[in-house]
Parts: sequence; C-alpha cells; structure tokens
Amino acid sequence: MRAIHDILPTELFFQIFHHLGVDDGPLGLGGALLVCRLWNTVILNDCHLWTNLVFNRMFFEQLGPSPNLLNYLERCSALSGDRLIRISVDIGAFYEFLHPDESRAQQAAQQIFTSTHLLLLTIARAVVARAGSFKKRIHSLVFLGGDALDAPLRLITSVIIEHVKETLQHLVLQRCRDSAIGSIASLPMSLDTVTILEPDWDHSHAHNGLIPARQLTFQRVSSWCGEDLAHLGQYQSLKELRLIWSPIDVDEPSFVVDVFQNLNIGEYTRHFVLLPSVTTLYIRGAIPFRILDSLNLPALTMIEVRNHDVLQPLSTIHPTTLHHTITKLAVHFTRATTDGWNDALSSVLAGASQLQTLVVSSWMERHLSMPESIEIELV
Repeated sequence: MRAIHDILPTELFFQIFHHLGVDDGPLGLGGALLVCRLWNTVILNDCHLWTNLVFNRMFFEQLGPSPNLLNYLERCSALSGDRLIRISVDIGAFYEFLHPDESRAQQAAQQIFTSTHLLLLTIARAVVARAGSFKKRIHSLVFLGGDALDAPLRLITSVIIEHVKETLQHLVLQRCRDSAIGSIASLPMSLDTVTILEPDWDHSHAHNGLIPARQLTFQRVSSWCGEDLAHLGQYQSLKELRLIWSPIDVDEPSFVVDVFQNLNIGEYTRHFVLLPSVTTLYIRGAIPFRILDSLNLPALTMIEVRNHDVLQPLSTIHPTTLHHTITKLAVHFTRATTDGWNDALSSVLAGASQLQTLVVSSWMERHLSMPESIEIELV
C-alpha cells in the first residue's frame, strides 16, 4: 500500500497544516511534526505556520509560565522568518482553567486576581521583551475576555498594545470589558481595522480620546444599548463602518420583538453620532432603527446589506435618511430572507434619489422592476 505522502501533492499538505494551526497555533501542529520526516520538513519550512500564535488553554497546559515559554517564542520568531505575526490571547480560557466553577466559590477574590494577574503578566512581558525582533512584526492582536476579571483583562491588553502599537494594524476584542476596550484609544495612525464583538460595558470607565481606525466592525449577539453609540462616536477617522447583529435565538419571534421593544438607548437618542469620513456602511441583520437613525454620515456613498437568517435590514434603513445620498446599494440576500424584502427595497430606492448602481443576488433579479437610469449588477 502506498503511503499518503506518496499520493497527495505537497501543496495539499500545506493547506491541511494551515487548518491544524488555526485554533491552537503552532502548538496544534505538535502531533503532525512527529508523523514522519516529510511532514516535519514541510511544517518547519512553512513560515506561515509559525505566524499565528495562540495563547489559550492548550498553551497553558503544555507550556505555562515556564522557561519553555521563552524557547517557544524564540522558535516561532525564527521559523516565521520576516512574516507578520498574529497573536490571540484567550484571557477567559486562562481564568477558567485556573479557577474552575466547582472551586471558584471557595477562593478569595484577591487570590483569583493574583494568580490570573501573574500568569498574564508573565506572558505579556515575554512577548514584548524577550522575543528578539518578534514584537516589531506583530500586526494583529486578538483578545478574548470571556468571564475574566476586569483588572487582568485591562492589564494584558494595555501592556501588549503599548509595546506593539507602532506596527499594529488589526485589533479584535471579543467579549471584553470597556476598561480593556478603552486602552485602544492611544493607538497611532498605523491601526487599520478594529473589530468589537459583544462588548461588556460596565459603566465605570469613561472613554477618552479618539480611535484612529479606518474600518470598524461592531457585532452584537444580544441587545444593543446606548453605550454602543457612545463607542461608535470615537472613530472619527473611519472610512468603513460594519454593523452586524447575529442574535443566537433568531428563530424565536418573541426574542426579536423583545430586543426591539426593550432597546436601552436612553439619553443617546437625543444626539447624533457624527462620523464625517464614513463612505461605506455595511449592515448584516436587522440593526435596530434607533441605532441607524442616530448615525450622521454626511460622506456616505454606499450601503451594503446582508440578511441574517430571516432578518433583513432594509425595513430599518428606509425610515432613516442614510440612503438619501448614496450612489451605490448592494443587497445580498439568501432565499431564507422573510417575505416582504421587495417592498422594503422599493421604499429604500424611492428615497435614494442619487442612486446609480444596484447590486443584488442573482435570484432576486426576476422580482425587480427598476428604472433604466439605475445600473443593475448581479452577484
């Protein structure tokens, strides 16, 4: 019987190994390195496989705060060549591993803070101070907060960001407290994209300063709130704003009604959020009207919308003025979209007096009746 490496081309092995390294980084390749000499050679000679560093539960179980950490970082720095580095820190996973549910109630809050604090500080110092040219090539950071305490979360984000901010281009903050999110306000103009996924506003930290990103992705899986609008107002250099609502219980009608009826916007509804440079607005899911109507986007020329399951955003766009100045509208709906999208689209088009181009999914074409002045593109 022929061996698998005699059948599959080397290029296919590269793709397989890249999938192995997505969740756990180079540590996820440990078993593959030991399979055979060919696999070992392919992995060690592919620089890209060593550029995605993941500090998660697997990392803690295999390395932890030991001398092996420095050896691991130096090895990744060497084998990644001169490639750009992406670092992902799952702070919530560390916290859960150190303090499982069954023992958390028995531990003093100070003890929980101290152990998590020391572990994260060890990692932060190693990343920024002991990896040679490593920190000069870090262009992407991902922080996952989970149920981590506020102080360790703020510590790890501020320490690492402060030391890599000269080269940092992409930042992702998932389920992080607002004190950690506030640490990105001092970043320089090199920052290109920021992604905020389901933030946890605790109302105790004021956000000062503007965030110099050119693209912002803001995603909710639960209710939107007034603090979301307050955060959006800090991005005065934005060119592209991406708003995503992907609720977990989208198939439950009562959930959708509850979210819209109990939207906590409060005092923020009295003020518009001015983002003077935004030219493109990307929307997925039915973003609440109170959020969209509070946006003042004078430079907006294009809106792109996508449905999330049955939820489509056209019905909340047409009562606003956002579409009045656009020259291009892209509507990418799947067949799962609820009935009525055609009427909602007609309402939006009626207000888009400057529209020149309409981009739609190919299956939608037979349902459209458009004036000749508007060019239709199918995708």
